[in-house]
Amino acid sequence: MSLTRTEGVNGRLPNLDVIVAVGYVGYWGAGYDDSLHNFPANLPHTYSTGAKQLWSHFKYAMLGRPSAAHGVLAKHRIDAVTLYGVPAEGPHGFHSLGRGVEGMMRTYNNMLERLHASFFFYLLPAADRFMPVGHYLPAAVLLGASVTLGGFDCPDALAGAIWTVPAVATGLIGWFTQSPWIIALAPFLPRPEGAEAKSLLSLAHLGYGALIPTLAMVNFPQAILLAAMTLLALNPLFTLAIPVANYRVTIPLGTVVLFSGLVYSFPLIRELKGEWELFGNVAWPAFFAIIVPLCVVSWTTPSAQLVVDDETPVTQVLADTKAVEDAVKGE
Repeated sequence: MSLTRTEGVNGRLPNLDVIVAVGYVGYWGAGYDDSLHNFPANLPHTYSTGAKQLWSHFKYAMLGRPSAAHGVLAKHRIDAVTLYGVPAEGPHGFHSLGRGVEGMMRTYNNMLERLHASFFFYLLPAADRFMPVGHYLPAAVLLGASVTLGGFDCPDALAGAIWTVPAVATGLIGWFTQSPWIIALAPFLPRPEGAEAKSLLSLAHLGYGALIPTLAMVNFPQAILLAAMTLLALNPLFTLAIPVANYRVTIPLGTVVLFSGLVYSFPLIRELKGEWELFGNVAWPAFFAIIVPLCVVSWTTPSAQLVVDDETPVTQVLADTKAVEDAVKGE
């Protein structure tokens, strides 16, 4: 049995004909079964096994990391995979793997032109099955559309655009300092209020909603990760109320989860810096260009209200008092 690795830098995949040829040459020419990653061969085709094998692909593609040495060749337009031979007794050893490699070399030698007629964008739920881009891309389009719907109500687009400057500037500072800890500044930056805050959130919904399906056409797992982070950062439905002295501080629960996950992942995020310098993994600059501004904008929705008793905020008391005064004046 051989284990095949397909993921390249920035989620790029070899032409599907390469994977099909590896499977057919290995089975019919060398006499061994092919499998993906560390899964055993001849697994039953069920939703459970398919989801597990897709997750093994997502773990690499979401961060733009290559799964083996062949991955760095993808940016040079070289279609390649990495084969690992599983130790076995009998005829299925190094000799069988060598026969498979030789068969692939002969297969490539018979080509009259570059591989171009098959798929470059696909998902592999099994070594002998694939999902074309037209089957999974609508999911990313629907996610992007759901985020975009939140940006249609924009009271003042110019004011919202002005308030994007702190978010973008924070990302630039993080890039120049090469430190992911720049997101720790997000809670302490100035925040807009009222219509300006609503406009900033609307523009964020529109921008990230357009980015998700666009990214999905190149790297679908990365687009799903961005969609999940965007929904956590911008969704106002789930909030967490924290009493602090005489204040009731309301913080979106999604923001807390997003920041906790990023801080927990800092050791992994730091590894992306070396991969950016070695073979151009764009996940490192994307962290400062996309994720850091998203974190800054996510702190637009928190609010703090001074309460005079257990239930009534001061703003409500003042509003009620003013209403009574107006009623008295009217009489």
